[in-house]
Amino acid sequence: MKTKVAVVGVGYWGKKHVDEYTRLGCEVHVADANSVTAEECAAKFSAASSTLEKMLADKEIRFVSVCVPNQLHFEIAKQCLLAGKNVLVEKPLVMRVEEGEELKKLAESKRLVLNVGHIFRFNNAIEKLREMVESKSLGQIYSVSLVWNNLEPIKPDRDIVFDLAPHPFDIINYVFGRNPDKISCFGRAFRTEDKEEMALITGNLGNTLVSIELSWLTPKKERSVTVVGSEKSVFIDALSQKLSVYDNSTKALEDVAIVQNNTIQDELKFFLNCESEKNKAGVETGISIVRMLEATVESMKENSNKR
Repeated sequence: MKTKVAVVGVGYWGKKHVDEYTRLGCEVHVADANSVTAEECAAKFSAASSTLEKMLADKEIRFVSVCVPNQLHFEIAKQCLLAGKNVLVEKPLVMRVEEGEELKKLAESKRLVLNVGHIFRFNNAIEKLREMVESKSLGQIYSVSLVWNNLEPIKPDRDIVFDLAPHPFDIINYVFGRNPDKISCFGRAFRTEDKEEMALITGNLGNTLVSIELSWLTPKKERSVTVVGSEKSVFIDALSQKLSVYDNSTKALEDVAIVQNNTIQDELKFFLNCESEKNKAGVETGISIVRMLEATVESMKENSNKR
């Protein structure tokens, strides 16, 4: 019998969930605020078009991906948990830490899995970096720098920090086992008056310097991670899962063989087979990252007022 799953919100990213669930052999039900969008998606992927109400009432649907706009994550995830569904919420988990804590208590009380779409935890290049850091093969870590850039149209309903920074912060958390100790952020709006489109975040992990660059204005899409160590440094293109290592002693830059994986599919497989006590992408992680996002936005506003 096929596993019945649902995807709520079938925009750009929601369609990817539908596609991968279908490839995994699931019976997929789709719901969207726009019924036409839901029906078109259902037809494209041979899924069943539904509504949120019908999906919540269907006892056979045990797993739900929430891919709605960020501001609706809390509301929809809460409804799904109350209906007894295991839930995967796309990043960020919620817009406020308090909302995350409420969802955590609800999931625990109902013994349900609540995962967050921190997809780079399933990226083999990032996994390799984590292994190298844990083995201390890079020596003392001097700095970690992440660049999350691409050209986007004006987004009046989005915050660049909550939209782009979840992944860089989560990669730091996953690779180093914790969040930065302190952060500061400067952001600027260029095409609009009050919505920052570029931001620079700096901080530290103990003696390790941290920097994150975010941009909706840079034409070349980039998702890169650079870790500089006293013995070796690592350069990652997170999109292509390419990893290179520079050895300080030999002065050689070598590519490391990485088996590229389907990160979305692996994330969904993990969700469907997840046990909460072994959850590497669970609600605690999601809350932790939201806490960093809130601190970043607060710093950006404070620094903006100082101009």
